[in-house]
Amino acid sequence: MPNAKNINLRQQLEIMDAELIVIYKALSNLYKQNIQNQDIYVFADSQTALKRLQKISLIGGQRICYNITELCRHLILHSNHKISISWVLEHKDI
Repeated sequence: MPNAKNINLRQQLEIMDAELIVIYKALSNLYKQNIQNQDIYVFADSQTALKRLQKISLIGGQRICYNITELCRHLILHSNHKISISWVLEHKDI
């Protein structure tokens, strides 16, 4: 994969945390590219991470969810993107 990157995560993070960090990094990269008017599809295989995104809070280590939500809001309002974040079974057939 030509655009694949390694991200060093702390050992105490859970899989859900890793999924949320990757979602944030992917959206951040799109934001930096300044692309306009695109449909953005994000696929994650962690139902727990997606459920956590639905309950945004700044307490209990949930700043990443808040940051993802704010980044999505900015991409939608200022770059006219449509964003879909969906669960998939083990990233199969994507």
